[in-house]
Amino acid sequence: MNMTTKDARHIGLSKRHLFRLKKKIKEERNILLKKRTFAKLIKL
Repeated sequence: MNMTTKDARHIGLSKRHLFRLKKKIKEERNILLKKRTFAKLIKL
């Protein structure tokens, strides 16, 4: 939730994708991640 756009770009996520993920977290909705996105977030 506290990831900045600069951090997201560094690991390979687009700015738009980051905002969509943050919105889903705020709304407490289910987050379905693809393998590539999940792998990028695990790198952190």
